[in-house]
Amino acid sequence: MSGRRVYVHAHSLRALCLSDRQAGEEIIGALIGVGVKKRLFNRLVQDGRIVLGLDEGALEPVRCQISDLDGTNLTRVMRRVLYRPAVNGQSRAATPARPLFERDEDIVASCFDDNYYTFATDRDAADRMYADRVPIKDLRRLMAEAPDDPRVADLTLVRGKRLSLAPHPDPEIAPVRARLNERLTPPDLEAVARSAQARAASLTERFLGGLDRALFPEPYLGMIRESLIESLADSARPVWSGRI
Repeated sequence: MSGRRVYVHAHSLRALCLSDRQAGEEIIGALIGVGVKKRLFNRLVQDGRIVLGLDEGALEPVRCQISDLDGTNLTRVMRRVLYRPAVNGQSRAATPARPLFERDEDIVASCFDDNYYTFATDRDAADRMYADRVPIKDLRRLMAEAPDDPRVADLTLVRGKRLSLAPHPDPEIAPVRARLNERLTPPDLEAVARSAQARAASLTERFLGGLDRALFPEPYLGMIRESLIESLADSARPVWSGRI
């Protein structure tokens, strides 16, 4: 069992985003970016096969283009997130912070369930994540009472105000962040989300504009474009809106 599952409560991410503008901008942007990839995959690859009757060979380049989209790297952002592990169910300010994801770990799958963002670091962990039907309260109990139980042995579970963002690795950016460290109000965070959604909409429009019209006729793209653009911010809504 080499890969891990990491479950983070939406309010934990929201608290982090409100505590630091850069955290808010990067995390909201990354979560929306993941939503862009998932929605493009669903409407172009899955529906392209089912609705348009396209074969796998024709769709494989599109699948690769979606995977390589700029501005959607969740792993790069989440590797900078630190957390303070709970001891006897609680974290203290003096508890040493550790990376939520190690430098050699990639997020290969993510989901949102029971108010938690869930992440997996390899395909086996992703299978366990998608198959997980144990209620969160029972997972928490198992982690406290039987941490070697296979249902939780690979699991990191984070809730509460236990997250922070490590300094940016770029030395030109890190000192600026250290000086500012600007806290956000809830309306500020919603404005951050609107800006991230606008960037994601532009990215989506450019991607759709570059597709081969022999595969994806304009009427089909017109049909899916509006719903794609309108739903882009939904993947980060529990964080920026505070409503889950």
